[in-house]
Amino acid sequence: MHPSSATRAALRQFSLKPIDQDQSAQMAKQLRIPARALVTWLMLCLTVGGSAISRAAAQPNPPPPDAGFHVATIQDQAPPAVADEAPSIWIYQLQRSIAEASLGEHEAERLCALYQGNNWEPLFIDPGFQLTPDGRYFLDRLSSLTSEGFDSGRFPRSRLNDQLKNLDTVRTANPAIVAGRPPAPRYIMQAAAATTVTDSAWSDQDEATREPLHWAAAQVDLTLLTLLARWVEDMNPFEPFEGLKSIGRFPSLADFLDSLKPRDQRYGAIEQALGRYLHLATTDPLPPIQSAGAIRPGATGRMVERIQNRLHLEGYYAGPVNGRFDPATRAALKDFQEHHLLPADGVVGERTRAWLNAPFADKAKLIAASMRTMRQSEARRQTRFLRINVPEYTLEYYKDGQLFDKRRIVVGRSSGRRVRYGSVWVGENHTPTISSSIQRVIINPRWYVPERIRLELAGRIAADPSYLSEHGFVSMQSAYSFGGSRIYQEPGRHNPLGKVKFEFPNRYGVYLHDTTEKHLFQRARRDFSHGCIRVEQATDLAQMLLRDDQNPALAKVPGYLAGTSQRFIELVTPLPIVVEYAPVTVSPEGRLIFIGDPYGRLIDSHGRGFPL
Repeated sequence: MHPSSATRAALRQFSLKPIDQDQSAQMAKQLRIPARALVTWLMLCLTVGGSAISRAAAQPNPPPPDAGFHVATIQDQAPPAVADEAPSIWIYQLQRSIAEASLGEHEAERLCALYQGNNWEPLFIDPGFQLTPDGRYFLDRLSSLTSEGFDSGRFPRSRLNDQLKNLDTVRTANPAIVAGRPPAPRYIMQAAAATTVTDSAWSDQDEATREPLHWAAAQVDLTLLTLLARWVEDMNPFEPFEGLKSIGRFPSLADFLDSLKPRDQRYGAIEQALGRYLHLATTDPLPPIQSAGAIRPGATGRMVERIQNRLHLEGYYAGPVNGRFDPATRAALKDFQEHHLLPADGVVGERTRAWLNAPFADKAKLIAASMRTMRQSEARRQTRFLRINVPEYTLEYYKDGQLFDKRRIVVGRSSGRRVRYGSVWVGENHTPTISSSIQRVIINPRWYVPERIRLELAGRIAADPSYLSEHGFVSMQSAYSFGGSRIYQEPGRHNPLGKVKFEFPNRYGVYLHDTTEKHLFQRARRDFSHGCIRVEQATDLAQMLLRDDQNPALAKVPGYLAGTSQRFIELVTPLPIVVEYAPVTVSPEGRLIFIGDPYGRLIDSHGRGFPL
């Protein structure tokens, strides 16, 4: 696009006046861009603080020539006031690129605001119309998205590659412009601070020569900023715009990007492991370990060699690959089992064999999924909270940001049909991911029986008409959708909620509670419930939380527990609870633990859910 004198006249005519539909169409025709794109451009710039089209590019007091520019100069403040003049060619092309880019409304507004806060300067382009060091660094980081645990689909590169190629072509074809009219230090893409579209010295021929270079550079700069904004959002989704504005507090882009990572030490260990498993995935695939039955200590042969080789590659075995299932091999196998949450019996059974045969690429996917979970965890914003990791079957209690207590839990079964909650499909028995706050503790809770569990009881009730009364069930006046009276179960030895229930608001009707089936906590795999979370030593946990809550009802809890009456205790300060789904974690010693994917939420290399 080559704006002629008529284009500049159009800018002068419309930049300081309200524009109606006819005028916008007329202006779009003169500028040779779609009217819809023009309206978008104008509205965005107006949204972020007045018509940026009418602002001049020059700063009243530019910094000294050695000031330079890099991406870390974005400031969290309003731009300085400037004269109401027509825009410089750089600002014009940058705003045009924003208007024509395929951006969501909020995304475009935020990017426009970031540029305005930086006086519409480029962020990744230097005075020579090339990438700055920070721009080159970010381009390198974009080439390693997989090793950072990102979804590469969120960061398309084909368009950026085409834009970079175009910029290089235009820059190379116009060396006189690049060398002969160096930009001012602070306004990198401007031919000179005083040069605007109103300057009579700016001929149409000069404009036609320079504009493709400015347009190409503006496209590259905007695309890189768009990708950086998405990077920030994926790294810390809670306040991505505020996070991006904080970039000016860091000496380099590298320091800024590193600051976005979770502070949890486990994240660094998982990130290192991802690189290791991605490297292993590039090696030749290992032949599978096959056996009609279990492989036990004392066995010999080719399958034992394969076991030893796999254990060696993953860092569990340092001995010779000799095909003998000796004590050293058994010790390594037990170590492998412990770090895959398997019974450490030193025998290669079905589940151990499945983990030994799992492709390295699939294990890398599990690691990357856990990295994403940690980045997006609501726990990052809390210091005192409960964290539940469903595949790990554990509850963690944090105080002052440090792990204070950890105990076993039972979660929802992996089996069952899939049901829809809003736009989300989940297994009907799956424990969902939740961010909420525990608001009250109930001692001796009643159990209000959900409809689908009432249907499961139909066979028992039909076989024994006295079943409900003998087990403490009480009929209510309201009815289930199938017509039967709703029921609840009184506190007592038959009540599956046990002695304590922890309530927190959520759309799934899930809660944390005690249980009468305490033997299930001894199982390695603990998915047995209908979706609620059973916690080990629940009464002890309740008193611990009430104590830290400085709750006045704490002294009454022993008496409440000795009785059978239902008692409600409101927390003084609601306690955040985060229920997550991370298939990989890290031991206190910093070693990787593969938990698995019991709900099959992830996809393996064959397009199936992980069966592990």
